[in-house]
Amino acid sequence: MRYEDLHRILAELGQERSARLVLSALAEPGDSLVGHLVAEYGVSRTLELGFGIGGGEGRPEHATDIDRFRRLVAPRASDATIFRVAEIADRTDAVVLIPGDPHWPASLADLGDAQPLALWARGDTAVLAQPYARRISFAGARAATGYGEHVTRELATGLVEHGIATVAGGSYGIEAAVHYATLAASGTTIAVLPSGIDRLYPSGNTELLQSIGQSGLLLSELLPGAAPTKHRLLQRGRIVAALSQATVIVEAGARSGSLTVADHARSIGRTIAAVPGPVTSPSSAGPHRLLRDLNASLVTGIPDLHSLIPD
Repeated sequence: MRYEDLHRILAELGQERSARLVLSALAEPGDSLVGHLVAEYGVSRTLELGFGIGGGEGRPEHATDIDRFRRLVAPRASDATIFRVAEIADRTDAVVLIPGDPHWPASLADLGDAQPLALWARGDTAVLAQPYARRISFAGARAATGYGEHVTRELATGLVEHGIATVAGGSYGIEAAVHYATLAASGTTIAVLPSGIDRLYPSGNTELLQSIGQSGLLLSELLPGAAPTKHRLLQRGRIVAALSQATVIVEAGARSGSLTVADHARSIGRTIAAVPGPVTSPSSAGPHRLLRDLNASLVTGIPDLHSLIPD
């Protein structure tokens, strides 16, 4: 593709917004190499470097990074990629948010080079314009116990009563309990998907996720149609963590993927909190480790959560 052709197509779609969407189609979520180049060169120039067009190679000190980036995106960098993104953007009814938009969540900047390039949204994006201190994230076991789901419902309902939005990943178990309880209490809940905004995952929660899209907010950094993968499941946790003041782990096994959300939260200076459980339950291992080894805040009820929220 020629330099002139790339810019003509992007200009027709909206240069900055479209360049971000094309770039997100070339790279996987959370790729700090891409984020680093965007910070250094801007999104349009980074895209040019990926396609190997436009003349110039960037600064000499970045030659290795640019070479790695080109090898990374080479399998996807083609004219077809740009036209595919244009087609998807034209036919979707989702809203595309990029940095600088009024409802872009400023707290995502705390992710540094790993912040998303763009977000596809369905629902009330105005909630993202509120301070992140007005949101609490939850993560936990998919195979939740009755105890875990009960505690989760109580916590979510209590947050709604105090005007706090909830954030989770839309999965089974603890995360579904958060979303259901928030909706039942007429509160605002946000689900961050590891797939395209039109490819609701997990499929068993389709009805729930559709309700969130109507009464709350669905978010995805992936192009519509994108399939969930293990990497994408883990990386969506960084967005869940960055959107909120604190992340609460209710139940999680010792090796649960839910604990990665707490890891992301801790890495950007967010509060991590955990709900204790029966010492005989494998689902208590994760929260108990956070409490014992990482000085997580203890949550036994709504008053504990309120202490995590600035006045």
